[in-house]
Amino acid sequence: MHLKNLLLAAFLITADSYLQKPPEQPRPDIGEAQTSREISDKTALQNAFVQVLADTGYAGGVITVTHGCQMDTKRFHIPKGMRLPHALDELTASDGKHEWRVSNGAVVVFPTEGMPALLQTRIQEIQIQDKNNLTLAVNQLLQAKPIRDEIAVLRLQLISPEIGFQQLTPGDSKPEPQPFLLHDTSLFDALNRIATEHGNVAWSYDEFDCKGSKRLRLDFIVK
Repeated sequence: MHLKNLLLAAFLITADSYLQKPPEQPRPDIGEAQTSREISDKTALQNAFVQVLADTGYAGGVITVTHGCQMDTKRFHIPKGMRLPHALDELTASDGKHEWRVSNGAVVVFPTEGMPALLQTRIQEIQIQDKNNLTLAVNQLLQAKPIRDEIAVLRLQLISPEIGFQQLTPGDSKPEPQPFLLHDTSLFDALNRIATEHGNVAWSYDEFDCKGSKRLRLDFIVK
């Protein structure tokens, strides 16, 4: 009986780790920000979210877990000039599978059932070489040993981002790298920190369960 109780407790602890949600934090004053464009499209949640945040000055992130090989699309109707909290409420209500919260200064949309296990994985220390090189920053995070180990445990297959955002046009000078150090951080918090340090970007974490193969795409979207 004692062994059964220990096994049950271990199961509950493990299950709870998959259901964790971002910590509730005092919201910054986002009530005065307004949407800068009308959104009236059938599109993926990620696309609608980026349009909602556009020109508000806020960084953010969006997390999706899809049971299929392609992103779900929904019809969104969000008017231009709607206050940001109301627009986010409308966005998540139309989607029906997500909620939103402000975490570490970033506006995050996440699944109602909780945050994926990989985003909860902790990194003891990592030096981000350049907060303005988002592609490099993502690669650094994915190559951190705790993240690589968890990707292997979860059997996730990495998918390359669809669009590169770090290309320099001819004649552009490469700015000086702006590194910063992260201590004892989760992957989730690290992404928020990079987004707020860079400014005016949103990160997108997308898991797909495609015909028994689990796939992951992680990238930043410049608004």
